[in-house]
Amino acid sequence: MYYYKPKIPFIYTLGAYFLKKKWFPMFIADGYFGVLKKTKLHRKRAFKVFEKLLDNSILLQLNLEENKDFSFDDQDEIKHRGYKKRHLEIMGYSPMYSSLDSGNMDHWNMHTFFNHGVDSSKIKLCQLKNGSKKLVDIFKYCVLSTNLDLENKTPVLYDYLQEQEWFHVAK
Repeated sequence: MYYYKPKIPFIYTLGAYFLKKKWFPMFIADGYFGVLKKTKLHRKRAFKVFEKLLDNSILLQLNLEENKDFSFDDQDEIKHRGYKKRHLEIMGYSPMYSSLDSGNMDHWNMHTFFNHGVDSSKIKLCQLKNGSKKLVDIFKYCVLSTNLDLENKTPVLYDYLQEQEWFHVAK
């Protein structure tokens, strides 16, 4: 699994805890998220993690049943943590495709019920018609096939595509 590993995990955990408290001074949180948004080093690191994810992962196709395996009325595990709207936007949520006023799960970001196992008969390995099961190939296919306005709907992804010289692909 690839994720951000803070240099001092205790400080990160402490910050994430206090950020959710209503009494915590938001100018500190705004400053932190502002630095994250503007820092090229953080973005480069995030892009490298994303590349590792694309290169070393697979995509599963799940045949899930609504209200048995999941519900769109279920709580979104990130939005429900109490972050401010502006912080959710920096973390990748957008009012263009997410309800930032609701703690419920968005259709694009669904998950199964907490502690709910999925029967293996409902899980298939996703692959392209050419037989490729590589996530990077599936991702490229999706980028090539989309009609979404990636520049406006997913600006960080769009920046990644530009940096990877996929800009002509993403338009």
